[in-house]
Amino acid sequence: MTTTHNPTNDSPTNDSPNALTTRDILTAAAMLVLAMAANSLVGSILLPIPFMYLYVSAAGEMFLSAIFFTVAARRIGKHGLFLIWVTVQGLVYGLFGYPFLIPYFLALGALCELTMIGAGSYRSPLRIGIGWSVLSAGMVFGNAIPLWFAWDSFTQRAATSGFSQELFDMQVRMVHSPLHICAAMLISIAGGALGIGFADRIMRRHFRRARIVA
Repeated sequence: MTTTHNPTNDSPTNDSPNALTTRDILTAAAMLVLAMAANSLVGSILLPIPFMYLYVSAAGEMFLSAIFFTVAARRIGKHGLFLIWVTVQGLVYGLFGYPFLIPYFLALGALCELTMIGAGSYRSPLRIGIGWSVLSAGMVFGNAIPLWFAWDSFTQRAATSGFSQELFDMQVRMVHSPLHICAAMLISIAGGALGIGFADRIMRRHFRRARIVA
C-alpha cells in the first residue's frame, strides 16, 4: 500500500509565532517616532534651564518614552523589540555626527534584550521595567561619550543646538564627575520606572477594555 507524501507537512515554515512581522516593526516604528517627538519637546522646554536640562530632562524623556515603549511591548510581545528600539536611536545619533556611538547602542540594545530572556517577559511590567532601567542608565552614559571621545564634534553641535555657556560648562563638569553621572543615571532610572508603572496602570484601566493591548 502506497502513501501520498505531502511535502508541506515536513517543510519548515517561516511563519514563526516568535518572529517579528512587518506589522510588528511598523508598530514599533510608530511608537518610537512618537517617543522621539515627545523627547524633543521635553528637551526644548528645559534647554534654557541648565540644571533641569542635565538632570531632569533625561528622567522626563525616559518617563514619556516608557509609555510608548510599553504600548509597543504589549502589542508585539516578542523578543527583539529592545534591540530595534535602541539601534534606531543609535542610528539617529550617527546621523547627527556621532557614528562611533552606533556600536555602543547596538551593545546597549543587546544588553537590554538579555534582561528579557524568558517567555512572556515583554508582557510583564516588572521585566519591562528592568530592561528599561538598563536603557535609562545607558542613555545617560551614552550622552557623555561624545565629550570624552569627540570633543570637537560635541562643541560644534552644542553651538548649533542653543547651548548657553552655563549649560555647556555644567555638562562638562558633570561628565567628569562619577558622582554626578551616577546621580543623573539614578534620576533617569526613576523617571523610566515611573513611566513603566504609569503606562501599565493606564493600559489595565483603558486599553485592555478596548482590546488594544494584551
